Amino acid sequence: MSQVTLWFGTNGPQGIYRSSLNLDTGEIAPAEQATRMERPGFLVLNRSGSRLYSTVRTDTHAVAAFEILGTDPAKRTLQELNRVATGIPGPTHVSLSSDDATLLVAHYSGGGVAALPVNEDGSLGECACSIQHEGSSVAERQDGPHPHWIGETPSGHHVLVPDLGTDQVVMYELDREKHVLTAAGHGSVPAGSGPRHIAFHPESSRVYVANELTLTVTAFDYDSQAGTLTEIGTWESLTDGQRKVECTASEIAILPNGKFLYLGIRGNDTIAAFSIDEATGALQLIEREPIRGSWPRHFAVDPTGQWLVAAGANSDTATVFRIDQETGRLVFTGNTIHVPNSICVLFQE
Repeated sequence: MSQVTLWFGTNGPQGIYRSSLNLDTGEIAPAEQATRMERPGFLVLNRSGSRLYSTVRTDTHAVAAFEILGTDPAKRTLQELNRVATGIPGPTHVSLSSDDATLLVAHYSGGGVAALPVNEDGSLGECACSIQHEGSSVAERQDGPHPHWIGETPSGHHVLVPDLGTDQVVMYELDREKHVLTAAGHGSVPAGSGPRHIAFHPESSRVYVANELTLTVTAFDYDSQAGTLTEIGTWESLTDGQRKVECTASEIAILPNGKFLYLGIRGNDTIAAFSIDEATGALQLIEREPIRGSWPRHFAVDPTGQWLVAAGANSDTATVFRIDQETGRLVFTGNTIHVPNSICVLFQE
């Protein structure tokens, strides 16, 4: 595997874009439009790489299914299968259950989550489950619930949903036959944090949560059998005194080797790199690396853990960094391409 496909979700009318990355050199190909659609937003692939699913961030409040055509990483295209309304405003994030049979959707503005069956041909069935979150917290953007991410735990026992508006990581059980979610408890981050996205440690039961409002990361010990999240600690990426402009945290990712964690910081326009203590799970800040663009709403690490691609939503860019495997530092390669309104980066082998 010397070359992989890059899919880009966007927040404009241009649709989904495709590029490719050379894993030997870090060279990135110019982005090309894979399909035209309004505000596709966040994307997810099925395990075989034959289907792609997207939020549809318009007044239709829908999700869309696509068939991926071709095997050449530089030439793959998309053919839309169907779109289905979720019934909740503001679909923001999508993921698939581990058996690829259920599409899970978080809705920021609508304050709820939904689950839809995936048909054998890859198309989506009608929404099987929708749940409205309740609650609030102490900060300005926390007057109501705002689920921002949804995903199944690696063990498959639960689905986790960080809710920015309630300072909770809500836990669900998934009925795989009926595609129905059932509430199963929650964990809490410090008040006013605004939990946004989650990264699972590849070699332990730890869960790391990106807190958008305080630019911190909270770590939990996750007990899949008991269904509990026990806080380990919370670490800063940027102190109040270092914020020269308004800043918010965005994406979070952990390297496949489990040694380093990365957090996007919008406004400061950097990615913070942390080392992870193997024994305790504690974080230590290594650096904040500028993305050479503006507003890093999302980034992704390639499957081998060698490269990080950061999307600059306001600069219409995608920039490639080499990851130093010994120190965790990001090394700018000089490779940057134009991607309009890029807000999601997704690798496909």
